[in-house]
Amino acid sequence: MNAFDNFLKKYLKLVDSGKFFRNVVKPAYKAIGWLHLLLPLLMLVFFYNVFADEYNYDDMHRVFGAHNGIIAVVLLLIFATTCLVAYLAIKFWNDRAKRLDVLLNNQSEFCVLPIIVTFTRNKGEGQGMVFAVLGIGVTIAMGLGLLCLSFVEQDYFADIIKVALLTLILGPIAAIVGGYLIVLIHRFVSESIGLMVSVAANVSKIANKN
Repeated sequence: MNAFDNFLKKYLKLVDSGKFFRNVVKPAYKAIGWLHLLLPLLMLVFFYNVFADEYNYDDMHRVFGAHNGIIAVVLLLIFATTCLVAYLAIKFWNDRAKRLDVLLNNQSEFCVLPIIVTFTRNKGEGQGMVFAVLGIGVTIAMGLGLLCLSFVEQDYFADIIKVALLTLILGPIAAIVGGYLIVLIHRFVSESIGLMVSVAANVSKIANKN
């Protein structure tokens, strides 16, 4: 019976301290980070499908013709961006996993809701970063590709240069604004939930005093 009693005490201690939940969340955070390694792989699959025969390679070849070198450089820059994003995401989620105990309120009797609040905030920060960096990298790569194309296609120089400049200017701005909004919305949601946790905790403390 002592063995069962000790097991029950340890189990209750894990649950009451919140470690029962945090010990599951920490590996999940790291797994989310490592899942971003799929981004470069998915990008390679996308490139392959775009240039495969079933995706009208002949039609694309007629459109781009002798500009395969420019396309290759653009795709290489986009692939490098996805690799950078994957690296940053892995570092971000590993850091958040290490700081999980600090970010959560260990003194609160509520264990699950603070985890949801923290995850929602971290999810927004991570997604916002990925969206912004990926958007900036892709639009810059496409803009540079169009700039190079404008010098090759002299007949359409003015039109291509306008699109290239718009892509280089508006693309990164849109990516930054989009990433910022993602972080802002997730922060709003997480703080709204956190407010309910805080109110509930204060009401509980007042009730206990009385």
